Amino acid sequence: MTMTNQQVSYEDTGDEINKPIFPWKQIIGLGAARCAFRASLVIVMSCNMEMIIKRIFKGDALAAQLMLTQINTVDTFVSFWIGPIKSSVLDCFGRKAGMVYPTLMMAATRAFYTFTPSRATYLLYRIVVQVCASFFAGYQASLSDLIDPTTDTFTATTQALDQAATVTGIISLLAVRRYVKDPRNGMFLASLLHVMAAAIVHFTVEETLQQKDRKPMPWKTLLTNPLAPLSYFYKSKELFRFHLQDFLWDLAQGGQNAVLGTFRRQVHGWGMAENATQQFRGQVCNIVGSFGAIPMIRMMGLQGTYLLGRSLNILQTIVNIWAPADWTFLTVMLVGIRYDMLALAREGSFWRKEASATVSEKRSAEMNLFRILELFMPVAWIKIYAATAKKRPRTVFIITLGLQLFALSMTTFLWPGSEHVQKRREEEKHKQAHGEKKNLDITDDR
Repeated sequence: MTMTNQQVSYEDTGDEINKPIFPWKQIIGLGAARCAFRASLVIVMSCNMEMIIKRIFKGDALAAQLMLTQINTVDTFVSFWIGPIKSSVLDCFGRKAGMVYPTLMMAATRAFYTFTPSRATYLLYRIVVQVCASFFAGYQASLSDLIDPTTDTFTATTQALDQAATVTGIISLLAVRRYVKDPRNGMFLASLLHVMAAAIVHFTVEETLQQKDRKPMPWKTLLTNPLAPLSYFYKSKELFRFHLQDFLWDLAQGGQNAVLGTFRRQVHGWGMAENATQQFRGQVCNIVGSFGAIPMIRMMGLQGTYLLGRSLNILQTIVNIWAPADWTFLTVMLVGIRYDMLALAREGSFWRKEASATVSEKRSAEMNLFRILELFMPVAWIKIYAATAKKRPRTVFIITLGLQLFALSMTTFLWPGSEHVQKRREEEKHKQAHGEKKNLDITDDR
């Protein structure tokens, strides 16, 4: 049996079954496109805020942050409809189409906004990004089509691809620091890298979703009931518990994420160069730390790895609250030895497969749940920060710390424990095989 570009591929030779064929060509193509996409993202993160502040708001950082928060709120509301549609497009038309054409549209719109920066063109750019941002979803779905996401092979492959993308990000950050003095030039370069990512996918990657596995677009459900994807969480009690504990962490982390950039600019005097330096440190730490992922998971298990990573996340918050500017590098060092997101993905993939749900169903449900937080919370966090910025700028971080400690205490009770289930099934399978062998031995004696 030979299955081309499928999650499991075997070749039978008589009674012999060889090891699964690793899809090198597909993986290399996806990895190269991911590198170009990562470089574009890193450059945008370094340059876009500076361009908005300098070109549109003439140096008023708080006004820029308020505008972005308002746009994000509207963007989140619209995404209740758009997000599930994008996921369904990947299941209907294939992964490749979702990675190529939308990425080209984003590149063109970003170039236009960069050429004529204004509130109107930035709003247009954000609308197009909202409608077209499906590259990473297609990338993840393609990898899950090719390799079982609950295995060490999948973890090792994604880690290798992440390392390649991280190296590309480091090179991009060095280029920003050394050669990009005007943020507009960086944004133009980011657009070019988007085009490169789309071209790589188009010319080197084959479609991983076969025609027989595609699903029709459920337009009526998608357009009339934007909350329909949330039914995914009720497919099993384990899925519900798993995503409830993840929701608590997203709720806790949202405040810190919403104000961190503005906080560092206000309290530590950071600008584009400092942000690029911090990102560079983060990329280096990610590369060095990534080699410990599989050994950590094997030694501590998924739950232990997850709890350790979340504990380090709390330590990051403490550093952000009290550390001086010269010590903020500790936050990215801690990120480098955190593997909680890998453990979270493995655990979630197991229960998704148990519920017979697709990757796109899972992604739509998770994104809509996260958007519920984004719809209400960022504005609240920004208002709290604006009200306390002059006298107590660390207030939001202290609230975040309290919520994180609560989420950590609940994780022990809510974690569903896929490893225990797998171990129990293996023991039952072993007992069954041992019993069958014993029956055969008795028959032979007769």
